Amino acid sequence: MFLAQEIIRKKRDGQPLSEEEIRFFINGIRDNVVSEGQIAALAMTIYFHDMSMPERVALTMAMRDSGTVLNWKSLNLNGPLVDKHSTGGVGDVTSLMLGPMVAACGGYVPMISGRGLGHTGGTLDKLEAIPGFDIFPDDNAFRKIIMLVWRLSAKPARWPLPISVFTRPAILRQQSILFH
Repeated sequence: MFLAQEIIRKKRDGQPLSEEEIRFFINGIRDNVVSEGQIAALAMTIYFHDMSMPERVALTMAMRDSGTVLNWKSLNLNGPLVDKHSTGGVGDVTSLMLGPMVAACGGYVPMISGRGLGHTGGTLDKLEAIPGFDIFPDDNAFRKIIMLVWRLSAKPARWPLPISVFTRPAILRQQSILFH
């Protein structure tokens, strides 16, 4: 058992964090037992003291494992499975353009999309503006969609990653599973 403040203090003093400490902190964020102030304090100490490669790997894995990890093996995808994440910005259309381009080349792009990236909104905000666009299909629909259209966007929230699909308009018109 760890205390968030001890993890912050350890990193503040320039010591490396263990995988267990990192997992504890990330799970504390997920479970709402670590405060925003503590998150900010750890972020500041990491800014000043950086993270070693093992710490970075542990942080990445802890973040991945803090929710449900989707397993794509059962779909027998015949192309590369890749991701692209946007940091927002004026226009912020890279995600909307890059996904279909990768799909056209045979790639699969299940992508986590965010909300409210500044004044422009996130990719998910843009997709929700499309009338009838379903951002919460169930797991079966999700897997059918990825097999059908190769390109989708996931929203980090309920079900571990509620998803919304965005792909070629011709396919959207043909597939009723995408709309209510």
